[in-house]
Amino acid sequence: MSVAKRGKTAAFCKERVVCAGGGAGLGLKPYDHGWIEKFLSTGEGIPRDGEKYKKTPELALEFMDGIPVVERAKYVVMQPLDEVDVTVQEPEVVVFMVDPDRFSALATLANFDTHTQDIVKLIFGAGCTQSVLYAMASQEKKEPYCYMGMTDLSARKCIDKNHFSFSIPYHRFVEMEKNAEDCFLQTETWQVISKRLE
Repeated sequence: MSVAKRGKTAAFCKERVVCAGGGAGLGLKPYDHGWIEKFLSTGEGIPRDGEKYKKTPELALEFMDGIPVVERAKYVVMQPLDEVDVTVQEPEVVVFMVDPDRFSALATLANFDTHTQDIVKLIFGAGCTQSVLYAMASQEKKEPYCYMGMTDLSARKCIDKNHFSFSIPYHRFVEMEKNAEDCFLQTETWQVISKRLE
């Protein structure tokens, strides 16, 4: 995602993604059992310390086996949204790397036209799982759910301390973009907040 954020295109395939969380989180390959559940938890029985993100290997396995499975082509391509030609290939997911103010605006817009108030979800997972996989699964099912991501501590080491990801299934992004024309973004409240974003 950082490559696309810098205005470049990046492509991923299961043969080249070496991070287990990245491979699973991009929907390219499932987690392999036998080592990663120990690494995510206690570290017992492997030659390095465990991350202790889950209390036991059994809980780690439940997490690993519980993430969505999506229909996946050979590659996952990330590129800046303004370079995507939707007449050629419709995106699956739109991911924003945002500060708390912009995150708040996106979360408010995501719930703007809904009957329920739980459209934005925070689900434990690797950074790629939170930022890509859950939104891909929602796009596949045509669900409206958006996802907060990059709460994964291993991913947070690599990003700006003031940023989180906000991921939107593409069909929902189109709806939100239309709603942006007549919503709180035109109010005095947002004008006050937006001044500190300049």
